[in-house]
Amino acid sequence: MKRIMLIEDEVSILEATQIALEMYDFEVLAIADANNIFDQIESFQPEIILMDYNMGHHNGRKICDQIKSNPANAKIKVLLFTAAVTDDTEFKNPLFSNFDGYVAKPYSIEDLVEKVSR
Repeated sequence: MKRIMLIEDEVSILEATQIALEMYDFEVLAIADANNIFDQIESFQPEIILMDYNMGHHNGRKICDQIKSNPANAKIKVLLFTAAVTDDTEFKNPLFSNFDGYVAKPYSIEDLVEKVSR
């Protein structure tokens, strides 16, 4: 069972996505803010982080850069979870270079499950 950390500040999206992933037997830690993300990464040890790009006063790109720059976390797959990217061409923007992939919002459950299963 893959361990997925879901970081999303929109509670309705957070809850619906958590339920969808758990229906497919993923272990999910769903959090609505990134205040203690590095402590949570250390304790939960996710294989995948599905992270919103804009989270109030937190920036997903900067958090992703910090995750990837730490050798202990560098192997964690970090997926951008956003409405700002809808296709591969948009994802090639250098702003997203440290992300390992993306899930576009709104998402289909099939696309979500496929991308976290890779």
